Amino acid sequence: MDLGSANGTFVRSGETYMQLQAKKRTGLSENDVIRFGSLSAKVERSN
Repeated sequence: MDLGSANGTFVRSGETYMQLQAKKRTGLSENDVIRFGSLSAKVERSN
């Protein structure tokens, strides 16, 4: 969920990035990449 950040929050699923809507929950899947500012994080399953 993006809480109204100035630069937005983006999620890459496959090859496409989409910008999250402010204050709306978004489900993530394994291997999605979250980008906020110059930082990114990949969603992985822990064993």
